[in-house]
Amino acid sequence: MALISKIRRNFWFVLILLGMALASFVIMDIMGSRNSGGMFNQTTVGVVDGEKIEIADFTNTERALYSGGQDPYASKASLWDYMVSKVLVDKAGEKLGLGVSKPELMDLQFGANPSPVVQNMFRNPQTGQLDREQLTQIRTAIEGGQPLNDQFRFTWSQQESQIQVIKVQEKITNLVSKAMYTPSWLVELNNQFGTETADAAFVKVPFDYISDAEAKVTDADYTAYLNENPKRYTNEKETRTVDYVVFDVIPSVADSAKIYEKIAGLKDEFISTTNDSTFVTNNGGVVSNLYSKLDDFTGELKNQIATLESGQVAGPFSENNTYVLLKLIDKSVIADSVKARHILKSTATMTEDAAMKAIDSLKLLLAKGEPFDSLAIKNSDDPGSGFLGGDLGTFAQGRMVPAFNNACFIGSTEGGLYTVKTEFGVHLIKVEKKIYLNQEPKYKAALISAPIIPSEETQVAVFDKANKLLSENRTLASITKTLEKSDDIVVESSAPLEANDYFFQNLGGGETSRSIIKWAFTADPGAVSPTVYEYTDNINYFTKSYVLAALKSINKPGVMTLENAKINLVDLVKNKKKGEIIKAKIKAGASLGAIATEFSTDADTSYNVSYAQGSAELAGEPMVVAKIFSQKEGSVSKPVIGTSGVYVVETLNKRPSVAINNMPYAKQSANASARAAVDYRLWDALKNKVEVKDNRSRFY
Repeated sequence: MALISKIRRNFWFVLILLGMALASFVIMDIMGSRNSGGMFNQTTVGVVDGEKIEIADFTNTERALYSGGQDPYASKASLWDYMVSKVLVDKAGEKLGLGVSKPELMDLQFGANPSPVVQNMFRNPQTGQLDREQLTQIRTAIEGGQPLNDQFRFTWSQQESQIQVIKVQEKITNLVSKAMYTPSWLVELNNQFGTETADAAFVKVPFDYISDAEAKVTDADYTAYLNENPKRYTNEKETRTVDYVVFDVIPSVADSAKIYEKIAGLKDEFISTTNDSTFVTNNGGVVSNLYSKLDDFTGELKNQIATLESGQVAGPFSENNTYVLLKLIDKSVIADSVKARHILKSTATMTEDAAMKAIDSLKLLLAKGEPFDSLAIKNSDDPGSGFLGGDLGTFAQGRMVPAFNNACFIGSTEGGLYTVKTEFGVHLIKVEKKIYLNQEPKYKAALISAPIIPSEETQVAVFDKANKLLSENRTLASITKTLEKSDDIVVESSAPLEANDYFFQNLGGGETSRSIIKWAFTADPGAVSPTVYEYTDNINYFTKSYVLAALKSINKPGVMTLENAKINLVDLVKNKKKGEIIKAKIKAGASLGAIATEFSTDADTSYNVSYAQGSAELAGEPMVVAKIFSQKEGSVSKPVIGTSGVYVVETLNKRPSVAINNMPYAKQSANASARAAVDYRLWDALKNKVEVKDNRSRFY
């Protein structure tokens, strides 16, 4: 309804957009026909080391391997990484003569230790285990030449390709990893950095000692800092910075009161109902299948449930921006865990009546003295526990399906036999032991809740406010000036954004964020997007915020311009300047005590300072730690500008590193650590060696 209202209010704008869209299609068609002979055309997503990735292949592979993901842009990013890696792996494998044979591929798909791709694709959601039965059926169909639909064939071929890429990549990584060698001198150096320690006295004069007015920063200071640290502030790719304004949609007092009144109207019927499950389900609530400890509840839920007797209802009360009615269904002392065995007669291979008769026959045999474990080995249809005599081990509440769980935990006795029907079949359960950590009661509860969300009227009112600001201010400078006196709405700046990014600040990912970023790469600095962007609450499906976006700057590849770098440099340059002023004020040759007195601070001592780890007192101060180890015992340093202030340190004593007792073992350990990093470092290095032209932003 809110969307329809907006369309009606802005119908002229919709007509303009439709006209622009039609015109853009015509222009794209003309430009595409002119440029079809170049490296990029309308169908090329990217080029990796001269090899094109076409949009049809990209889309089909996404559908086969990445369908069903929660964030389509995250899936596309993963797919792009995979397709780039595939080109690199295929070319490297061809040069090295590495591949995957047909028998090896079959083993990776159906063998005892299948590829991670297969394990992820064919994991049973109920058991969390690999679905061997499904794999066997697929293998039988493939080897028997049974007809398979085209979609399955394509998906399976894409899966085979992914399996081969991963396996060849693993082989190449192993080749490099096995060839790595760590020399003794490197092990000794790392040992020295890790085990050599020192004690030091120091005085720290914090940057706050100097006021901002005394350390006024100029453009010359920023430029000097950039020139000193060019690598830190160099863009490898073009990025863009967006200024934006967020209008949060907050429920009004009237919205809250209306929701409270609605849920309060359910309370009397909630108390009187004899069917909690049906009533709660019909009103959007939940009934717990488990008995929970008091500490498992949080906030007001914990406070309220402790006061209730069975059948009583508390509320409505507010919990996590939700109005809640809480009913205590039962309170009882329940075992924390149970040790049990079972025999399953599966209804996949027989009727439920036949399964029940089989269980009854087994109960008669048990009554005659037959051991439970022997009967389970001979008769259970559970492949996991049958050969173990039906032993399920010890398990807590919730590990088993509800009916099975309730039979074990509620009203059962040690040594008791219980027959239960579940979706798997009919079970004969023997409860061998019930384990109690304490005798405190546990609670079974039902909840009916209603989120406190803004009404459509409130959402429209906030939209109108955002739209008014947009319609009256068509430049970033105008928006900034208009909001100068606003206390609740401010202009914020994004981090530098790349063309294919899909996360926008703390607003998250998804279609809206991607739309803002795509627009930013079509705009000129100072321009304001004509769209009021909407972010939706993905749980309760209302508009939670409206956003206006304006392009602040274009950051070309290379060293950042002064204007673009300033946003990241303010504190760094200001503290550097304050540090130079403090450094100049510290008298040469002054003792630590004298310096502490002059600057109204304290002298301190740090023991067991490590070159590699520093110390608690000197955390995040690598320049100070380096000075402690670089000077002789008893020496007092000149002032050192650190990250949080200016330090003067005296090295009291230094202790040499601990000798390595077993060099072969130390080298082996260092080698293992280095080899663990090969996988990502090798392929990042190979990727950096080839030319990758990324054209994804044209397509999504």
